[in-house]
Amino acid sequence: DAVLFDSPNVMYFARTAGEGKVKTVGPLYEGQSYGIALTQGSKLREAVNISILKFMENGQYAELYKKWFGEAPQ
Repeated sequence: DAVLFDSPNVMYFARTAGEGKVKTVGPLYEGQSYGIALTQGSKLREAVNISILKFMENGQYAELYKKWFGEAPQ
């Protein structure tokens, strides 16, 4: 049997409730991008952008991703 599903969800399931029952195989089929919506002209935009950039640059994103999904993001 096989299934195609959102990669982070599948990787988390394979490491938790599905451990020993399912496994992920092969490369990522298709990458998806996510965003954060703010109202136009929001005063939060710059602070949110800076926070995301710092989160990515200082390694926290990769660290949390690996903790919850088992491997570093690509």
